[in-house]
Formats: sequence, structure tokens, C-alpha cells
Amino acid sequence: MTEEIADNIEQNKSSSGISRRKFIKGTVGGVVLGAAAGGALLSGLPGTVNAVRGPTLPSNEHGVDSVYQPVGPIPSTWDKTVDVLVVGSGGAGMCAAIEATVAGANTLIIEKMDHYGGLFMGAGGDCTIGGNNHVQQNFKVTGDSLQHWYNDEMRCADYRGYPELYHTYVELGDSWLAWMESLGAVWGAPTVGTAAGGQASTTAATLPTITYTPTPGAATTTTTLVPESIPLRGLAFASSSNYPTTNGFSWIYLFAKRLAALNVPIQLNTAMTGIYRVSGGPVVGVAAVTPTGAINIKANKGVVVATGGCADNLRMCYSYDPRYNGDTYHDGAGPIGTPDMVQNTGDGQLALQAVGGGLTDMSYVIYLPIKWGSHLYWVWPTQNPRNYLSDVNAAGVIATSTGVSISDPSQIICVKGDGTRFVNETCMNQIIPTVLGIDPYAPLPYGGIQNPGESSEWPEHQFLRAWLNLPDRPRNCWAVTDAPGASALNWPTATITNPNPTVSPALYPDSCATSVTIAGLAQAMGVSPSGLATTVANYNGYVVAGKDPDFGSTPKHQISTSPFYAVKWNCIRHTQRNGIRVNSSMQVIDQLASQWNADQEDENEIISINQEPVIPHLYAAGEDAGNLGWRRVHSTCGVYSIFGRIAGQKPAAEPSMA
Repeated sequence: MTEEIADNIEQNKSSSGISRRKFIKGTVGGVVLGAAAGGALLSGLPGTVNAVRGPTLPSNEHGVDSVYQPVGPIPSTWDKTVDVLVVGSGGAGMCAAIEATVAGANTLIIEKMDHYGGLFMGAGGDCTIGGNNHVQQNFKVTGDSLQHWYNDEMRCADYRGYPELYHTYVELGDSWLAWMESLGAVWGAPTVGTAAGGQASTTAATLPTITYTPTPGAATTTTTLVPESIPLRGLAFASSSNYPTTNGFSWIYLFAKRLAALNVPIQLNTAMTGIYRVSGGPVVGVAAVTPTGAINIKANKGVVVATGGCADNLRMCYSYDPRYNGDTYHDGAGPIGTPDMVQNTGDGQLALQAVGGGLTDMSYVIYLPIKWGSHLYWVWPTQNPRNYLSDVNAAGVIATSTGVSISDPSQIICVKGDGTRFVNETCMNQIIPTVLGIDPYAPLPYGGIQNPGESSEWPEHQFLRAWLNLPDRPRNCWAVTDAPGASALNWPTATITNPNPTVSPALYPDSCATSVTIAGLAQAMGVSPSGLATTVANYNGYVVAGKDPDFGSTPKHQISTSPFYAVKWNCIRHTQRNGIRVNSSMQVIDQLASQWNADQEDENEIISINQEPVIPHLYAAGEDAGNLGWRRVHSTCGVYSIFGRIAGQKPAAEPSMA
């Protein structure tokens, strides 16, 4: 720990709520996460997790029905009693259950789905951990510090994340890496970290030149990235016999193995329907529903809610941003003829709000990646029951690639229902770094320099913003090209001609079109034939002239050689940002008590989130309670795991209410 960062945090402790002493000693909110104990790395297949299986919950055509309902009086008798109840079996929930059990608490996990692991299984499995940690040191990465990492994280979040939570994340990063190693993780060499836009540790001379068009029709400007050097902080699993893959599946694999060794039960097909809270007092348990009926579970020390975000709840997303309407797709879909994997329905957030929890900034609700020609973010295995971790071969098909790729947007034009263009196609892969102050409304893209195409999943990126802000409802937008363009893009033209949602790349008949004429293509797309014909003719003229007067770009490819192809622009709601307000101990803040009782005589008084009143014995972690700022980029597997550990340690230390 450097004096520099300690002094900085001391100067800001009035806003952060973390004292210099606590920061130096490695304690946050009374929770101590020391370096992991030594021991051999784990290997081999995990033991069978004590998961109770049975008939699935009632479902509709979109998956499991929302089962939340206001709970009645606190029961006089309970169907089950534990010390710590964890709701949700994704990465954060599993980590909470591990730590609560290791701390001596009798722990139970309940999970509404017929499998454990949540959407964490489909994660890329990378994380951003810096601060001159021991993995960086092992791989000779230099130039980092806790202060440097903290500064970059806050800047990447546009300073809209709570400092207390970022301090916690940064402080515990190194010991968490060691804890993961104790479970069997083997870290690969650090790579470009996605925090702070993904800039590599390099000099300005080697950074790429970025062409930027602020708004359609505006003059193009050119600049070179010149932020301070960003040390390599991107970490992911290296290949190892300790686990079958290197993505999020294997994180769950290791967590499940540890839970099995600890004999922690995971009760599947059990959905929380509400939380029992003493009026103005602590939470004492939850109501739940199983295929055989309703049950009440008492938690003598605490309830941890880790049920994920709201990507699969259209009405919830729409309530925060009405641009997210019925022509966006949830990210849990499965192929036609198989059950939809709808699980991130905001259950936990709704239940937490019902007992006094509150939301932080939800103006940037969720990532919105584009799937060209498909409705799916990934294709889930169809095995029944979905016992993924007993069949490691399933890991290879959890995140099957979907949709076609547009690696070179100069090969296509994007049109809407009237057949006209509405966006500068070349800006699809642009990097627009806020650190340079170019466009305060266009955040740093995921992938940054290495994978700029990923930037188009940001709702405020100008390419995606053009789609979101269309007045058309529903939005009927397509990428159009011809035979040479499709060949240059490596499109599977035979599959586009005969789309099959059940086979990768999971193309849908309503999202693919092909014809030997532009008029026939327009008819298949459901757009104006005359409008599309005029647009294509004008664009081909722009290519000859070398200038696109509509958007100021330089078009390169004429769309003139039959057959012609089009794939629909489908947006998938995926990965929520922010959520329920928690403090750095993952305690749920009592929103009404905090804000209703604020001192009105000093309207400018702001206190640390660690000083706000909390709902006793109630915790939240994961996508339920990210609170790291609406523009914090991906690589959150590490964040959710770190916060999940805290959410398990803290209630285990609570006095029992038995």
C-alpha cells in the first residue's frame, strides 16, 4: 500500500466513508478479506453439488412466470430455518454461500431455475484487476498502483460510481486473485484491461489514429489516443486440467466444486416471492414457491439476494428507458422448439424495493448488443435436466455464436422501413473515448483498441443511438449488401437463404432476406421497394463520386451484383448496469429511511453510503446491486465475485435472531 493512495483516500474519507486506517489494514465495512490460505490447486471434475431437483416451476411462452407477490404477516412457523439464505446461484450468490459457510454459518442457496450457475456460465470469463497485484508482478507488468487503477476505474465510469464501492473493489483485488487460485484458478498473462477503455500499456506513438464523425453530416475529425499509459490489467483463466474451459462456465465449475466440498445445498426450482421484514426492523426470511407449493424460509443471520438483473423483463427495462420497447429481445432465449432460458427478470430488485431498498442511477439500463439476423444472444443446450457441470461437453455449446458478423461496415448499407439510410455505417466500429472529451455522450467501448466493433452495443454510442432514437415502431432495420459484399464479410449465404434458428449461427427466417433483384429483396425485408431502390442507386453513385453527402464518409463498395442479401438489425437486452443501492459491506440501504429523514436544514449535506441507514440482515450483490456507474465497462466477473464474498462474510458474522 502506498502512502500516496492512503493519503488520497484520507483526504476524501468524508465522501468515501473509508478511513485511512481501514484502507491500510485491508478492512472494509468490518469485513476482512485476507490473502487466501496456501494449498494445492484443485483438479479433476467437481463433486455432485447437493442440488435438489424436481418438476420445473409453472411457465409461459417466455419462461418462468413472475411469481413475486406481497407477503403477508411474518409466519409463526417456518418450513426451513438456516443462518444465511442466498437467493440466486450465479457467480455472486455462489461466492456468498462459500464465504458464509466457511465462516461457520448454516447456509442454503435457493434457485428459481432448473439449473445453477445463472447467466454467469455464459460470461466471457475475464476480469479487470490491477493495482500492481501479484499476477501482474509475476508477469513483469509494471507501472500500476492502487491509486492508478482506482483513478482509471472512476474515469471509465464517468465518475458516476460510488467511490466507496470502487475503493472496496480496488483494495480487495489482489487477495481475491489469491482466493480464486485457492479454488483452482490459473491466471493467464495480463492483457489489455477493458477498464478505462481498453488502452494497452503503450506509448502515444504506437496508439492508433481514430477517425470520428460527431453527428451525421458533421465534418470528420482525426485524433490520436493520448491518455496516460494503462497497465495491463485484463485477466482470464489460462488453460488448465482444473476446469474444462477458460470462460465463465469454468468459474461456476470451480465455485460449484467448492460448494460441494462444503456440503452447501442448492435447492432448484424454488423462486423467492417476497421478503419478510419486521416493520422498520430486520429482515427475517423469505417466502418462496416450489412446484409442490409455497414455503417460508427463515434466515437467522441474513438474506443475500443475488438473483441477477432485469434483462429478461421488458416492462422493467422499458420503465427506465422507453426506447427499450417490444422490438428488443431478451438475452435468455433458446432455439425454436426448446425452452426459453428467461431468468434475469428483476425478481430480486422488485422484492428488495418492496421492503425499502432503492435503485441507483438506471438511466443507462442495459447493454444492447446487435445480433444481425438472429434473435438470440446465445444458444443454450437442450439437455433435460440441465446438469451442465456433470456433463462438461455442454460447456462448448452454452455460448454458441449467433448472428452474422459485420467486420467491415463499408461493405453494407443500413436502411429502415422506408428503405432509406439513417446512420453512418462506418461509425459502427468507431472508438469514441470520453477521456479525450470528444463526445461526453459516447462512452468508452468494450474491447477498445483491440475489438472496436464491440462498441456498437453501448446505448449511447452514436451508431446504436441512431437505431434507438428512430421514431419508427417497430423498428424494421436491415444491413444490405450484394454477392461480393457478402463474400468479403464471410457471410454464410446458404444459411441466410435457408435460415435455421436451431443451428449455429441461429439465423431466423424473419431476419434474413435474399433475392436476385433489389425489389425482391425489399419485399422479403418488408421495406419500401421504391425507397430501397432509390437508396441503393444513390449510394452506388456516392461510391463513384468518392463522397457520401448524407454522412460525410467515403463509401467504398457498390451494391450492384446479384444476388442481394440482407440481415435484420436485432438488439438484445444483455447485462444490466447498476441496481439496488448497497454500501461497501453489501448491506441494502434503507432508501426511504435515508432520504425521508435527511436533515432539511442543510440541504447540501451528503453523507457516505456507509453512513446511510440500512435494512438489517439484508444484503445484495451481483447484477442486483452493481452500483459502479452507468458507463462502467464489461469484465465484471471479478467485481461480482469480490462483492459476493463480502455479501456472504458479513451476514455470517451477524448475531443470530434465533
